Amino acid sequence: MLTLAEYLRELKLMARQYGQEEDLYPLIYMVLWKKFGDLSVRVVEDAGHGEEKLKVFFSGEEYNTRPDMVVLARDFDKNFNKDNPPVDKRYGCIEVKTFRGNKDEKADRDHIEIFNLLNKIGTDNNGEVRITLVYSSKEYVDIKYGSGRSRKSKSFELKNTVEIDGNVINYSDISKILNESVEKSDSLDEFRGEGHKDDQKMSVRIRTVKKLEKVTACKKDAEEVWDNCSHRDIKEFWNELCLYRKVLYTNGLRWFYIDSKQESGESEKNNGEISLTVNCTEIGNLKELFEDIKSIDEVDTKVEASKWQQKWDRLNEYLAHINWTRENNKEQFILKEDRNANQTDTP
Repeated sequence: MLTLAEYLRELKLMARQYGQEEDLYPLIYMVLWKKFGDLSVRVVEDAGHGEEKLKVFFSGEEYNTRPDMVVLARDFDKNFNKDNPPVDKRYGCIEVKTFRGNKDEKADRDHIEIFNLLNKIGTDNNGEVRITLVYSSKEYVDIKYGSGRSRKSKSFELKNTVEIDGNVINYSDISKILNESVEKSDSLDEFRGEGHKDDQKMSVRIRTVKKLEKVTACKKDAEEVWDNCSHRDIKEFWNELCLYRKVLYTNGLRWFYIDSKQESGESEKNNGEISLTVNCTEIGNLKELFEDIKSIDEVDTKVEASKWQQKWDRLNEYLAHINWTRENNKEQFILKEDRNANQTDTP
């Protein structure tokens, strides 16, 4: 297991030398390593370049979202059927965010909206909230042509239904169809490269995507609109929660574990509403320590404070305690808090 000093040195180097999200992936994986038992954990942030069937499986075609890492059954790919994918073997996901720009030492400057939302669930609502997500359905057509590095692709939102016979069509034919079915600003001419011939074959696919329109939180005596669904991080989070039900969310400094359960007896309605009970626990917070360390040379001295070592140990205990295959983990975290009730400092 990484020591707290080793972990913080790496964070400080990242902040000084690069500070982008992908730089955190290997470090987060090292913290989580050996905590998953007999499960498969894959980094899929760039899965758009992978096999089509796996890309759809990881991102959930209907939600059009893709987390950074996914937690799966080790044998999820055995006898994989793209027409009936093993969604019961898709256990959860991990979303990683950068904690700063590379010129500003203040943590949490970036992606602050999503961490404010997680605080709202975890603190303002005692860790649990019942929410309703309202989705609308949008149809898109995906077009690809060419090969190798010259291969091009583009997606168009359709304003009316399009029926295409087969998945390969001439440019001239798809151009005629789309001229009547997409907004004029989505000109297909921009997609058409020099030397492109009208009889060139193109790969075409129609897909339906759920677009998140609104989230409401249900309280005892009132319902209120809860967040700005147009914000990219927040929309991504709700989509991942709907698709995976369990999300580990971190920027390397703050760690949240969120799980959700669909309301008993309720299924997705025709009007696109999904009701979930969401549980959120902040299982670790090293932000104050990180900001207190002004240089890498100070790391060893700063981490000697017993409360920080205790927080680090408890974060690792929490991470090891998550049962990804269990329907709901709230009881597990309550039991862990009871076990550590004599400790005044909580993560």
